[in-house]
Amino acid sequence: MKSLALAALLSAAPALASAPQPGATKAFAVALGDAAFAITADAASVNGRVVVRRLGLDGGVLWEDRWGSGRGESPIEAAVTLSQTVVVAGDSSQGCFAARWNGAGRQLWATDLLAGEECHARTIVVDANNTAYVLGTTTLKGVYAATVWKIDRHGQIEWTYRDDPSAPDYAFALLLSASGDYLTVTTVRRDGTGWQYSNFALDDRGNLAAIDHY
Repeated sequence: MKSLALAALLSAAPALASAPQPGATKAFAVALGDAAFAITADAASVNGRVVVRRLGLDGGVLWEDRWGSGRGESPIEAAVTLSQTVVVAGDSSQGCFAARWNGAGRQLWATDLLAGEECHARTIVVDANNTAYVLGTTTLKGVYAATVWKIDRHGQIEWTYRDDPSAPDYAFALLLSASGDYLTVTTVRRDGTGWQYSNFALDDRGNLAAIDHY
């Protein structure tokens, strides 16, 4: 679920200015090789708000599929796999979600991502095995923290890692190593001197590997 407090904090952070506000409509495209997809939200629709289109080499639409269950779903980011599927991460009135479509337009799965009272998705990366990693900001007992989910190719959540900061922090960036065996997560927090950035690393089992502040 989303709160006005989270929306206000995200809009106040200069580093997060590019992040859509909870409930906002976003349109974007992602591609890998000749597999290109356009994703948007149909604000006029109750069900089927998330619109996924595969684009041809000439920019035309090869197919379109719509998904949603009346929970105000809004796509935030997406990533294309080596097998030419697309995984979309986003927000809903119930938290965050991830959903995957194959190259022919059939939805393979949709998974709710929950870790506390509210959630705002930030970004998503995929590996060579069609595993997806979603980064978001979640709230637990009023404390904001960056949270990562690992989702296998079948849509099952393998693990969830929620940062345990000394002060609230917000999800900013997610980077998968070339070998696919660890993730680098960048967070941002506000203190008396301004906005501060931190990195932490997770291995592919969700264990904390290293912390680096800068």
